[in-house]
Amino acid sequence: MLSQLTLRLDKVLKEKNPKLYNILNNPITFDEIKSVSENIKFPIPEDLLTLCRWKNGSKYNNEVKLGSLWMFPMNIFCPLSEGVEHYKLHSEMNNSLEREVFSENFFPIFYSGGGEQTLIDIDTNSKNYGGIFYFTLSDPDIDNIITSYADSLSNLLLSVIECYEQGVYYIDKNSGYLENNNELENRIFLKNNPNSDYWKFYSQFP
Repeated sequence: MLSQLTLRLDKVLKEKNPKLYNILNNPITFDEIKSVSENIKFPIPEDLLTLCRWKNGSKYNNEVKLGSLWMFPMNIFCPLSEGVEHYKLHSEMNNSLEREVFSENFFPIFYSGGGEQTLIDIDTNSKNYGGIFYFTLSDPDIDNIITSYADSLSNLLLSVIECYEQGVYYIDKNSGYLENNNELENRIFLKNNPNSDYWKFYSQFP
């Protein structure tokens, strides 16, 4: 299913967000996969590998405003090797917060550029294996620092695709930034991710 979704994502980004599409990296190589695998505790989920075999994240440019780099609001697609660097920093963050926020089963796949991260559970023994979670320290409305965000990577991508296809995500003609209709985004994400605490919470607000 995910390989078919990457075809739809490829098409919709070319049409709706071509500037971002043009800075996406080439597919990941076998050597890159091997290097990443040696630096994390658990095997890389096949769905994540499928996504990175389509495009391995996007190029980060300090001269480009963050709103132009987001694939979906607050989310820049992270190359797998950069994900490893964020992954290694998780233990340092645990020390700075003086409690375990990140366990070794959380691997970052998107980041906001301001500290937030979207994570995938990579522990094959976890009841939430393959689930997508959102990390933030800056949202006062969210009680948990890490909260469930999407039921799977496939469900996340399906939601993003539908938001582009239905005009919920669009590029502002003046700023060039990715903008969104919050209410419609909530509906689409909750429809596709009924187990998400994040979208259940925000669906309460019009």
